[in-house]
Amino acid sequence: MVRNSERGFSFAELLAAVTLVGIAGIIALPNLQEALRAARLASASRDVLSELRLTRMIAMATQDQYEFVLDPDRAMTIRNLSDGTVEPGHDGVVLPPIPAVSVSTPDARILFDRNGTSPGGTVSLTGAGSTGTVQIVVYRSGLARVMP
Repeated sequence: MVRNSERGFSFAELLAAVTLVGIAGIIALPNLQEALRAARLASASRDVLSELRLTRMIAMATQDQYEFVLDPDRAMTIRNLSDGTVEPGHDGVVLPPIPAVSVSTPDARILFDRNGTSPGGTVSLTGAGSTGTVQIVVYRSGLARVMP
C-alpha cells in the first residue's frame, strides 16, 4: 500500500479561502471609506483648533492684535494686524482634503486682541458622505472649542 506523505492544501481549498477573504474585503470597504472620511474631518478640526489657539497665544505673547484667516481653498493664515506681517510657517497652511469649509464671521476671519479675547466666531468643516459637520466655536474670551 502506497501512502501519500505530502501534506498541504489543495487548489480548491486555497481558492475557497481567497474567495472568502475577497468577499469579506468587499463587505468591509464601505465602512473603511467612511472611517477614513471621519478621520480626515477629525484631523482637519484638530488642525484648525490648534491654529486658532496658536493665534491667541501669539497675540497675548506679543501684545498685538492678530487674525486667523481660513479661505475657501482650506488655507489657514495667521496675520499681525498692526503691521500686516504673516507668522512664519503659518501662511497658507492647507487642511487635509474635506469638501467644505466656512467661517461664520462677516469677513471670514477671527480676530484676537492683545489680551487674548476675541469678538468670537465659528469655523464649520463639513465632511463627505455621512461624516457630518464639525464646528469650532471661538468664544468672546478667546477660548476655542470643537463642537461635534
